[in-house]
Amino acid sequence: LELLEAQRQLATSKAAAKDIEFELVRLSEQSRVMTPHTALLVLETDEDYVRFGIPQDRLSPILTVSSTGVQLVERQKLKLEPLPTPLSSQELEGFIQEDYNASNSSEACEVGPSECHLGVDD
Repeated sequence: LELLEAQRQLATSKAAAKDIEFELVRLSEQSRVMTPHTALLVLETDEDYVRFGIPQDRLSPILTVSSTGVQLVERQKLKLEPLPTPLSSQELEGFIQEDYNASNSSEACEVGPSECHLGVDD
């Protein structure tokens, strides 16, 4: 990519520079490497694809890391685990209270129990 960028900057015509820039963008997308000629758009929902007019039938493979190494996986073959159920406000409050209690015990505090107050109940 660096070599192509240097060639683009030294191109003798606008048409030649534009051709090299097209190749830079193609390689950038293929390699998933950002360049000054590309941008990153993160789409989180199906509605985002509709909003930006991006067809989902032409999505590129996803770069994944597994125990066998880094590989490209076609989106149609990718099996996603369902998201965990969000904690209820009561469960979340319980975790916060447990964490607060643990951090205010004399065993968990390195500076002494009188200096461990986190201000949770202020």
